[in-house]
Amino acid sequence: MCLLLISGFTKAQSDTLNTPIEFSAITQVDSSIKAEELYRRAKRWVGDYFKSGKDVIQIDDKDNYEIVGRGWMPAPIEALGGITQNSGVIWFKVHIYCKQGRYKYTINDFVHEGEKAVKYPWPDIGLLTTNPEPPEFYLAFCGPKLKTKLWENLKDDAKSNSQLIITSLTKAMVQTSPTDNW
Repeated sequence: MCLLLISGFTKAQSDTLNTPIEFSAITQVDSSIKAEELYRRAKRWVGDYFKSGKDVIQIDDKDNYEIVGRGWMPAPIEALGGITQNSGVIWFKVHIYCKQGRYKYTINDFVHEGEKAVKYPWPDIGLLTTNPEPPEFYLAFCGPKLKTKLWENLKDDAKSNSQLIITSLTKAMVQTSPTDNW
């Protein structure tokens, strides 16, 4: 009985440590703005922010005012000697749901994909989680300290780039849509 409790507690701790990183909020705007208008603003933002909105959008649900896109952000790492190297990219999803007077965004599914086109290829680290310990991976000339630094840098990059995305989206969602009145 005691072993079962300890096992359950350890699993709960492990699940908490391995929670995927996510940024989400519900944002109130002018209550008179209809969901359809917020959806148009969100769709225009995706096209402007990602430069190729058609390639990014995975779900475009006009009836439910929902957009889901998949993008990527660079994943630089400061290596030995203070030289910044490209460790690959971090893929992510951005979900935008619109209702009258408010919208919800969620940025999640941050997955590191290692750079392969270099002399010493970077490994795929995978899903970024809240765990302070990095997952197991092999990287030439890399000890535990550098692995932990890479892991923390990847999570910091996801957070700082997400803040830029959120700031840009927030600004776009309060701007009125241009009219075709030319």
